[in-house]
Amino acid sequence: MQPKLTDRLRGGDSRSLGDVAQVVRRVLRKPALLDELIHAMHDADEIVRMRASDAVEKVSAKHPEYLQPYASLILRCLSKIEQPTVKWHIAQMIPRLSLRASDRVRAQKILFEYLRDEAIFVRTHAMSALSTLAAGDSGLRKSLIPRLRTLRRTGSAAVKNRAGKLLEMLAKSTPK
Repeated sequence: MQPKLTDRLRGGDSRSLGDVAQVVRRVLRKPALLDELIHAMHDADEIVRMRASDAVEKVSAKHPEYLQPYASLILRCLSKIEQPTVKWHIAQMIPRLSLRASDRVRAQKILFEYLRDEAIFVRTHAMSALSTLAAGDSGLRKSLIPRLRTLRRTGSAAVKNRAGKLLEMLAKSTPK
C-alpha cells in the first residue's frame, strides 16, 4: 500500500521540496488524490503546507481543470493562509480557475492584497496573476496598470523588473 501523500511531504526543512515530484506524478496518474493534497494545504506543519501547495500548483499547471472543484475552497479558505510559500502558489493557481463574476472580484481582491505582502515572490506572482486576468478584462486592466506603474518605480529590483515586463505585455494585449 502506498503511503499517504501527506506522509511523503513531511520532514526536512523548507529549503527542500522533499518528495513533491513523486507526489505530483502520483496525483497525475490518479487525480482523485488531489483531494488529499488540497486538504494538506491546511496541515499544521508548515513544510507540508508549502510542499502541498507546490504540488497542487504543479498539477494544475498540467491540468487546470483539476482545480475547478476546489475553486471556492481556494478563494474562501486557502487564500487566507498567511504563509508566503502558500500565497505564492495560490497566486499562480487563481488564473487557472474558471470563475463566475462574483468569484473573479474575490480573486482580484485576494491578488491585490498579495501585492502588499512582505515577500517579494508573493508580490511578483500576484502581479503576474493579475496581469493574466487583466488581459481579458478592461476594467481590471484600468485599475492594474497604475498600480504596476507605481510598483515599477517603487518596488524592489525584482518587483520593478516584473512590473515593467507586465506593463509591456498588457500594452501589447490592449485592444486598439
